[in-house]
Amino acid sequence: MIEILVVDDEALARSAVLRQLGTLLPEAHVREARDGFDALERIAETRPDLLFLDVEMPELSGLDLLRQIAEPRPRVIFVTAHDHFAVRAFEDQALDYLVKPFTPERFARAVDRAMAAIDGDARLRAVEQRIDRLALRRGSTLEIVPSDAIVSLVSEDHYTHVHANGHVYVTELSLQHFEVRLDPARFVRAHRNAIVNVGHVSRLTMDEVVMDDGTTIPVSRRCRPALTAALG
Repeated sequence: MIEILVVDDEALARSAVLRQLGTLLPEAHVREARDGFDALERIAETRPDLLFLDVEMPELSGLDLLRQIAEPRPRVIFVTAHDHFAVRAFEDQALDYLVKPFTPERFARAVDRAMAAIDGDARLRAVEQRIDRLALRRGSTLEIVPSDAIVSLVSEDHYTHVHANGHVYVTELSLQHFEVRLDPARFVRAHRNAIVNVGHVSRLTMDEVVMDDGTTIPVSRRCRPALTAALG
């Protein structure tokens, strides 16, 4: 069953979204939260698949809330009366951005898009869990990459660059998404923006690690002890 959380400090706005969800997704389990702090508690308890999230709320805005949610994060549709937050919302990987008032047709398109994304997420997780591989896109092609082939994962500009098989796969999934799915004995942080596969390390210097594909990655002081221990 799909878990949905509707977050808005205005009761009427929550009711409008709940009503339309009841029509489009009668089987979904839909909850509501009255502000950002209430939402954080409910997200921790229920781990929803989808958030309908207001932007401007007292004390904790929707954008600030989104940055506090642990990985893996739910898919997010922003619902707001203001269109000037759209760029920031999409930078934070929002799935859609609904500006009030919106038509039932526009809402339905957003829901259809969310359901397709959630279904895709579930299928990718099933593939990863079943065969210890990651489903990654290279251009228009979806490739199944064995985790052993992954050399490193580097976060840049809200994307993760996965180096494997002599290619670089670029995905919107965060570094934290991969960190919870890959074997922690083999995949270790080099610094806050990079994870390396210790099986592909050629050498470790004082301030960087050299991978067997020729790339070099800086090593932070905080991550160096764990990386050194993993290399034996």
